[in-house]
Amino acid sequence: MNFDTAKVIFDRGSFDEWCVYIVDGKERFAPTDSWYFSILLEFTKDRDAGAIYIDFVRIYNQTTEAVAEDTLLLIHDISTQYADPARARIIFTVLYYGMIAEENKKNDKGEKLPLRRRIKRLGVYMVLMEGIQPQVAANYSRGLGADYLDKVCFYRGF
Repeated sequence: MNFDTAKVIFDRGSFDEWCVYIVDGKERFAPTDSWYFSILLEFTKDRDAGAIYIDFVRIYNQTTEAVAEDTLLLIHDISTQYADPARARIIFTVLYYGMIAEENKKNDKGEKLPLRRRIKRLGVYMVLMEGIQPQVAANYSRGLGADYLDKVCFYRGF
C-alpha cells in the first residue's frame, strides 16, 4: 500500500455503515485495531511513546460524531513531525475515523454505546503508556462489560 496516495473512508461493513477502510486505487483494506496499534508501537522507534499518546489525545479531544475539516488539518500538522508523515497521517486518520464510528454505533435497542471513543483510547493507552502488546490490547475489552470497562478507563484518567 502506498500511504502517499491512500485515503481513509467509511463504507458499509458487516454490521453498519461505520466500517473504516483504507483505499489506494483498487486496493481496499479494513484495518484492525491490532494492525494500527502495531504501527503506533513502530512509531516509538523514532518518537517518544508519551509524545505519540499526546498527539493521539489532541485528536481524541476534537472527535465528535462527524468528520471535521479542522481535525483533519490537525492530523496533517501532527503527521509532519513523524519519520514517515504519510504513514502517520493514514494511521491517525484511521484512528480518528474509528473513534467517529464508535461515537455513532448503537446497540440492539438503538441506543448509543456507553464507552464510545474511550474504547479506542484505552487500546492506545495500553500500547503506548503501559507497554501491552498490540494484539493483547486490541482484544482486551472482548467479553468485558461496559460498567467494568468504564471503571478501567476512569482509573486511567479518561
